[in-house]
Amino acid sequence: MPRTVLRALLAAAVLPLAATASTASTGTSADEAALVALNAQFQDAVKNDDAAALDRIVADDYVLYGSSNTPVTKRGVLDDARESHYDLNESSDVRARVWGDTGVVTARLHQTGTADGKRFDVTVRFTDVYARTAAGWRQVSAHATSMRTGT
Repeated sequence: MPRTVLRALLAAAVLPLAATASTASTGTSADEAALVALNAQFQDAVKNDDAAALDRIVADDYVLYGSSNTPVTKRGVLDDARESHYDLNESSDVRARVWGDTGVVTARLHQTGTADGKRFDVTVRFTDVYARTAAGWRQVSAHATSMRTGT
């Protein structure tokens, strides 16, 4: 096979990969900043029991999986806003990445409050997945993993 043909084939195979790699998140885009801000709005809405804000941010087909491995739907998130009280709902180490119309926010979250008449104090690592829709970014899925004390 002539060298020029081989180079052309390699270029055709590598250039699309290079273009994809260049769209990977660097943590500085306007979309990433928007997701960090939206995540802060979500956390504020949780702390302030603001079901209306949560309803706006969370997609209708949302699902969260936590340590109990029981799926929590949008309805469960809205019910929690009405039934639980959070004294603390504080994120740290927040990072956002965007690929096209998909965004991912990861962070450490410390929560204290009362649910079902019982006090709680938990720290989790979470991953929230967002989709860009005609109405803006919506949280479509989440996963939270409990952290041991001191981690």
